[in-house]
Amino acid sequence: MECSNLDTPVLEEERLMRLCAEIEERAADLLLKGIDWAEFFRVVLGRNGLASRAFPSPAEWEWFAETESYARLHEMWAALRRTQEGKKAVGEPLVVMTIRVPKSLHESLIDEAHRLQTSVNKLCVAKLGRAISGRFVPKLPQFREKALIDSAQTVEIETAD
Repeated sequence: MECSNLDTPVLEEERLMRLCAEIEERAADLLLKGIDWAEFFRVVLGRNGLASRAFPSPAEWEWFAETESYARLHEMWAALRRTQEGKKAVGEPLVVMTIRVPKSLHESLIDEAHRLQTSVNKLCVAKLGRAISGRFVPKLPQFREKALIDSAQTVEIETAD
């Protein structure tokens, strides 16, 4: 029996859901072993972590960031951060990052941190650790130009004879 093209998205989603389950299982094991919160992020959600290797394309990553698995992984990370409150990150060096934001955004972060009974730093770490849809982030001109060049190179032009 032949598989129709209509089955492909279902099979793809099943594959992606299996990857989510595997990542959650590995993350839970790390949690039980008492991994440091910063190392947990690096190993599970960081640049070359389990999730970024499992979902390497931007489309797959955006799909993953909308799943319950992604939310549960962030809950695990938050739990580690809470239980390790005041402890210096052992497995991962910390860096200082300075960003420029409008005063009104800074004030809203202060208000949000106050409502959540946390510090602005802890709030920002939580926010920065979350994936965000590309539609909310302005693209830099050099990336827009590259995208235009890439798409122009892949366009096939049909000519009439």
